[in-house]
This record gives sequence, C-alpha cells and structure tokens, in this order.
Amino acid sequence: MSRLTPTTTESDEDGLQLDDVVRCISREIDLIHLCARGARIPTMKMVLGKVSEGHIKEVYRLFHGERRGAKARSLDFFTETVERRKDSSAIVGLYRKLTRESVADVATYVMLHSKYLAERSVDPAFDIDELIHLVCAVESGDLKVNRCPNCGSVVVMSIDEIGAEKHCPLCGEARNAKSRIRQSTADPVVFPSEERIKQVIDMFVTPMRNALELVRCGARPPEVEQYVPGYQSFARKLWPAVLGKPAPQGPLPFNSLFYVEKGERRRQTAFVIKLFARLKKSGLTDAELVLTLYRAYQSAFHGSPEQMHFSRIRGIIHFYLMSELRLVRCPKCRTSYVILKDELFGEQACPCCKAFSIAQEDALVRKTVQRSSSIGMIPPLPGDQKRRRLLRKSSGENAVLGTRLS
Repeated sequence: MSRLTPTTTESDEDGLQLDDVVRCISREIDLIHLCARGARIPTMKMVLGKVSEGHIKEVYRLFHGERRGAKARSLDFFTETVERRKDSSAIVGLYRKLTRESVADVATYVMLHSKYLAERSVDPAFDIDELIHLVCAVESGDLKVNRCPNCGSVVVMSIDEIGAEKHCPLCGEARNAKSRIRQSTADPVVFPSEERIKQVIDMFVTPMRNALELVRCGARPPEVEQYVPGYQSFARKLWPAVLGKPAPQGPLPFNSLFYVEKGERRRQTAFVIKLFARLKKSGLTDAELVLTLYRAYQSAFHGSPEQMHFSRIRGIIHFYLMSELRLVRCPKCRTSYVILKDELFGEQACPCCKAFSIAQEDALVRKTVQRSSSIGMIPPLPGDQKRRRLLRKSSGENAVLGTRLS
C-alpha cells in the first residue's frame, strides 16, 4: 500500500523535523477528505502541493470505484441556472462567515462543503472540486459578488452581468426564467458517509501515528517495522526529530537472564506478562497492544530504580511467547513472579517473601542497635565523681604506706 512520502514537499533531506511529521499526517487526512468529496487530481495538487498521482487514485478508488471525474467547469456553470446561482450564492455567503478571521485551507473547504450539502437546492449537488473553483474564482475576481438591494441576499454574478436585483435567485426577474442546462457526461458523485471516511483515514493515517508513538516510547526502527510493516525507514528518520539522537544500531544487548537477576525485575516482568495476557484477551493487537502495555508499565513503575525501557518490555513479550520465561505463583504469599524455563519451581525465593524477610531482619538489627546504645548511655549516679576521687586517693595512700613498711 503506497502512502505519502514522509518528508517535506520541497526537500528530499534524509532528516525529518517534527513539524514535517505533523504536516505529513495532516496532509494525508486532507487528501482523503478531498478524494471522498470528488476532487480532481489538478485541484488536489493545487491545494496540497506535490502529491503522488498513484496514491490519489488508490484513495479515490476506495470511495468511488472506477468512476471518472468530470471535466473542469467553466465560470458560466455557476450562474447558468437559478438553482446553481442560488447554491453558488449560498456557498459564498457561508465561505465569508467561515474565513472572517482565518485563511481558507482544506479543513475550511471540507466544513464548507458539509454545511452546503445540508441546505443545497440543486441536484446533483456541487462536489468539493466545483466548490473550490467557485471560491477561487470569487477570490481572484473572475466572478463578482453583489448584494440584492431588495432582499439583501448575496448574489454571485459573472463579470458582464449588471444589476444584482435582476439576477437575485430569491426575488429577481430571472428566478422563473428557463435556461438550457448542460448535462455532464460523468456519473454524479455519491458522497460517502462520515463513518466510511473515518475508516479510510484509519487505514492510511493510523500506521503513521503508531510509528510516531512507538518512536516516542523509544522503539528501534526494526521494532517499529515489526508492529507497523513498511515504516522502518520512516522510524529511522523520526528518531533525530523526536528523541534528538540517531537511531541505535546493532542487536539488543540482553537475554532472558536479565529478567531474573534481581527480585525487582522478576516482579516487574510478572506484571508485564499478566497485563499482556489480559490486553491480548481483550482484543488489542500489534502496535496498539504494545503501546498500551508500555504506558501502563510506565505508570505503575514510574521512578523505580529498575525501570526498564521499551526494548526490554518487548523482550519480555518475546521470551514469554517463546516459553523462555514462565509465570509461577508463590504458595505462601500468592504473589506471581517469573522463572526461567529450565528452573524448578521453588528453587528461587519469591521476591516478595524475600523482601519481607530482609525488611524484618533490618528492623531487628535496628532495634538491637538502639537497645545497646541506650544501655551504654546510662547517666551516672549522684556523688559518683566524688566517690571516684576518694577511691583514687585511698589507693594512693595505701601505696605510700606499703613502701614505708618495706
């Protein structure tokens, strides 16, 4: 499946800026809306810039099959009947309300076309291609807009027409006039529902968003390729723009032994495996599953000294599916933890029981230290210093007496 090239329209640089990524996703959504509402390829290129014609045809075929688009309309098309002049005048009035404080873009055209379809009077209705050409003709001065002096409504007129009151589709003299309508040889556009448009947007835009979110979580380009096929090179270009450094190269520097070296790692790995099984049972798959899993892990173990990055979390899933890691339950505290496939149950101590035992030993040691320090700091009895001096004095006199007697 082809897609828009995830670079700027005027540059073929290897690197991407974050603004380019956002612009690329937004442009893909705009292209889908234009295709759904019947825009022609030249109009899309005029509005979006450089776009692949093959990709446009692929998206267009999802909405309209093999329908051939109508030829470009002349300016007389918008004023040749009362109904078309009425619709043209309504479109211009809505357009002026929507662009009072902003410049027109694809989102404005899409909103304008949706509002117009709710109150159209001509059948078949103008498609978005005709709407854009009408707005551009009014903005460039190829069609003029006046206000009827009788009813105050907006009237779209050609350059050589004079007198808005004569051509007003509501109260003018020409509202009952008959004119020859040129029939188009193309099939009328069948506008798809909003649900169908959303489905196609998800088909083309969701992989881009998933690749961006995976890179934000720290996924390497091969890991992005695993969950979003075809986006490895896109992820490699995203790394400097999103994370500020080149994508890492080479194999991942760890194996299944990493997850059982410490008790805290065993506990976190058990949490990831249990949550993975629960999310998989709920129906999540691929990028959506691993993104939800990683965000839940970060929320649960934020600030932990043994917190693992995205590649290690993906490694847990890999080793668990390959049966390299097994999930067991402690019979004493009923806590789940992991062991290797060649380890026997009970050979390794439960991390929670072990942590509780260490905490008890530390508390006992602290209590013993406090007791011994309190015994050594008993205050002396009253008169203790005087008694000590008398003892030293008497011992000195006894020593002198013994010397004399000898």
